[in-house]
Amino acid sequence: MISGEAPALAIIDQLLADGVTIRAYDPEAMENVRASYGDRITLTDTAYDALDGADALAIITEWSAFRSPDFDEVRKRMKQTVVFEGRKLFDLEEIGAEVQYYDSIGRHVMRK
Repeated sequence: MISGEAPALAIIDQLLADGVTIRAYDPEAMENVRASYGDRITLTDTAYDALDGADALAIITEWSAFRSPDFDEVRKRMKQTVVFEGRKLFDLEEIGAEVQYYDSIGRHVMRK
């Protein structure tokens, strides 16, 4: 999941430079991202489609659509539930019960 904001684009640039394969979804910025990155990243029709086979999820936007994910669907689609997000969207205790690893701006939870 991505956002057309400059911080998200800088993160995308760094991930691509590091050889990361990116599947992304943004409810607002798809055309701008497509114009900037072409086929260097895969844009999906839904947020959940971006998770298929993913090693990790990065949420770099605070769109309300990303605040209440269906974690059963997230777990079903991802290889492992590793979540990085930059907006402190989730309560640590609640997210800790849903995913294996969560990191958000100096806060993190790892389930044993």
